Amino acid sequence: MHIAIFNWRDIKNPKSGGAEIVTQKHARGWVKAGHRVTLVCPAFRDCKWEETIDRVQYVRLGIRTNFNYLFIYFLAFIYYHQFLKGKVDLVIDEIHGLPFFTPLYVREKKLAFICEVAGEIWDKMFPKPLAFVGRQIENYYFSLYKKIKFLTISQSTKRDLIQGGIIAENITVIYPGVNINTPKKSPAKEKNSTLIWLNRINKMKNLKDAILAFNIIQESMKNSRFIVAGKVDDRGYYKECQNLAENLGIKNKIRFLGFVDEQEKMNLLSQVHLLLHTSVKEGWGINVLEANLCQTPAVSYNVEGLRETVKDSYSGLLCIENNPSELAKEVIGLLQDKKKYSKMQENCLRWARKFTWEKAIKESLRLMENG
Repeated sequence: MHIAIFNWRDIKNPKSGGAEIVTQKHARGWVKAGHRVTLVCPAFRDCKWEETIDRVQYVRLGIRTNFNYLFIYFLAFIYYHQFLKGKVDLVIDEIHGLPFFTPLYVREKKLAFICEVAGEIWDKMFPKPLAFVGRQIENYYFSLYKKIKFLTISQSTKRDLIQGGIIAENITVIYPGVNINTPKKSPAKEKNSTLIWLNRINKMKNLKDAILAFNIIQESMKNSRFIVAGKVDDRGYYKECQNLAENLGIKNKIRFLGFVDEQEKMNLLSQVHLLLHTSVKEGWGINVLEANLCQTPAVSYNVEGLRETVKDSYSGLLCIENNPSELAKEVIGLLQDKKKYSKMQENCLRWARKFTWEKAIKESLRLMENG
């Protein structure tokens, strides 16, 4: 089977995130199963126009600029008619805010892949006029996809799709796996209580709330420390967060690391005591499970996606209310209850080991080949 994937980013794009990891993992698994995969995506600065990664063929369109994703929807339409029409068996339409509108022009079998329905993310990330337009487009395009099969990564997104008019029978939920192997020995935690916030840095990830929560935490736990790590999507917002820490007088207790590679990320997750999660919404929470494999529980806002990766009171805690005060209260309570924390560390490993890429790929192959 020849599979074409239309996506707004690829695994090497500077702005790639968890969705691109999930896409690459599945695509690589499909190739290993004997299928051919072509991923069509926008070019970015200093990229190769065509490239093979893990035997997956990448075709990048447009001009080499990091804003090229704005044009990929039209460019994919042209590329399909010139090179793919009648030559592929399946087109995967990957939706991130906007779809590729493949029901309007692709005649081959189609599958929509979506990690999260944007919803309130429009309001968090864009000015009101653009947010309004985005929401209206989102409401409209679902009507075009009512007869299309959907693949998604959480029950939360499935519920959003059903609210958008997609029938439940057309939606398959396949949970992502975890990207790393289980550490061979129990990780050594820092002597003093140390927390980490690990995510892409932009408004929807809500770093400011984590800083405000840490300000409350450090008043009760004087020697506590906070690490902020992740790819910086919005430099203006990142600067605002650093200024907030400085204005609160706690910048000397916070390490702002920016991007960290996989090895450093795992070292950090092994050393800290808790992962904090303050996103407005997530499709899934891969970093929660990565932390769990390092016996690091998560304390998270109770939002879509995260309420599935954080098993409340077992592998972590979900806030009753999503605000800095409640987050701080949960963190302080857990760290001061040594017995509860130790038990939760044990549970973390059991929970994270349930999510494997082998299982996920087997399920996605079944969907493509038989769905």
